Amino acid sequence: VTSLPPSFVMVRALLALLLAPLAQCVGISGPPISDRAALKQSVRRALPERGVAPVADALCSAVEQLEAEYVVPATPEFLLFGLGGCWSLSAFGEDEPLPGLQLDVEQRIEGDELRSVATFELQPDSPEGEPLCGELQVDASIISTTRADTIQLRTSSRRLVLPRSGTDPQQLSALLSVLHRRLSPEFRADEGVKVSLQTTYMDSDLHISRCLTRELAGFCSVHTRRGGDIGGESGGQSGGESGGESGGR
Repeated sequence: VTSLPPSFVMVRALLALLLAPLAQCVGISGPPISDRAALKQSVRRALPERGVAPVADALCSAVEQLEAEYVVPATPEFLLFGLGGCWSLSAFGEDEPLPGLQLDVEQRIEGDELRSVATFELQPDSPEGEPLCGELQVDASIISTTRADTIQLRTSSRRLVLPRSGTDPQQLSALLSVLHRRLSPEFRADEGVKVSLQTTYMDSDLHISRCLTRELAGFCSVHTRRGGDIGGESGGQSGGESGGESGGR
């Protein structure tokens, strides 16, 4: 067998050193794509078809394994582009959902503006009662950072939309307390305060992030793409105005 000339071996070694960081930037290092697809599938299987699940047990383990792949955009511009469009919050935090509570959260990002709408319905404790339903809407501006995997959110307004019929204040207060623990950071941040979110995994239809700010640090959010909408090219603005309005969070 003819051996390669020393100069060729040196050039090949130099190219390998130069290309290794590039491969890492575009997310092709680590296990084969087929293994990564299997990890993603395990996350998708653990997510609910509707509603918001806690990031616990099998889902927590699958999320952490997928995060270890560190598949993220290479620049802040690519991150903002990838976040564009309409997403559903499929999992957040560790608290178990309240029995009888149906929660659906839609997040839409257009440019540097974010709107999240949480639609909720709480079944009554007694058969004679009526369900408590409504919407909690938050608007925020997105601030890019020098890090390719991190954005900051600054909430600018929030609105609570309830039916025109009378609502028990005590029941409403208890519900909002539960929602506060079950909703992602943009709902929980004080108005005007920046919240940092680090993307730990991202592809065309799955986005995993962790909060970096104060008491929410480490909390995990799992968003899935709604209706094939990528880059904000389809679908209208979420959070239409219906029913009566009530100020507050």
